[in-house]
Amino acid sequence: MRIVLLLILTLCSSVLSASPLNSNQRHLYEAIASELRCPASVNLTVQESQAPIAFELKARIAERVLEGADKATIIAELESRYGPQIRYRPALEANTWLLWFGPVGLFCLLAAGLLIHARRPSKSE
Repeated sequence: MRIVLLLILTLCSSVLSASPLNSNQRHLYEAIASELRCPASVNLTVQESQAPIAFELKARIAERVLEGADKATIIAELESRYGPQIRYRPALEANTWLLWFGPVGLFCLLAAGLLIHARRPSKSE
């Protein structure tokens, strides 16, 4: 198992060093890697993670950037392979509205409950 991981890490580092990215490609690579969630790490982007799968994803992103693919295409390919949870910030869609607006709704309910409780006359009066 360790040999396989060592081989993968060596391959990933050789892909990035064998074909250096120019500044525009490097910027695109970093933008994409910072928008994707690492499947193996908790609350880390692919850019931040040191997990073996993050190195594989970084190598794949660099490879696709060198091929000339744009950001939307690369993200769509990885999303089709790993599912929508690969995005660090999910898209605002019908099935993710609760993720975006749920915390605000809970806060409003809590504030309304506290206001109602504060305005209610106490039993001791």
